[in-house]
Amino acid sequence: MEHLEEITEPLHSIIRTLSGSEFAATVGDFYRGESAVLNAIKILQGEHEEVFPSMISTFLRITRPTVTQALRTLERKKLIERTIYNNDRRKIAISLTQAGESEVEIKQNEVDTWCSSMASRLGKENLISLLNAIQRALAHMEM
Repeated sequence: MEHLEEITEPLHSIIRTLSGSEFAATVGDFYRGESAVLNAIKILQGEHEEVFPSMISTFLRITRPTVTQALRTLERKKLIERTIYNNDRRKIAISLTQAGESEVEIKQNEVDTWCSSMASRLGKENLISLLNAIQRALAHMEM
């Protein structure tokens, strides 16, 4: 592609700005790390009778060891509980504690507030246009 630097530099600039932004601190945090695991558990609990680490791994597209480490930390913080089956001690179901439910709700409210603010600042038409462009870009990234 001719004049590739005309495209890549603005894209790099946007990515750098996003990485250090309030967006990354608030919204991005909800979709990675411990918050993402808590949110995944909440979603999966709504869809399944029981939630297992393998389901979280698949849902988030992260490795089992990463899930295991996050679950250890979340359990120490009393945000989740593990249920070990007596007949198969390798089988462990995960559930949110009341504190975990509260944490997910707090984070969800932060994300919703940020999204509402963005919608107010951009206006409906501009936001829809931006979202459509992002969806097209994401579809390309998944190829």
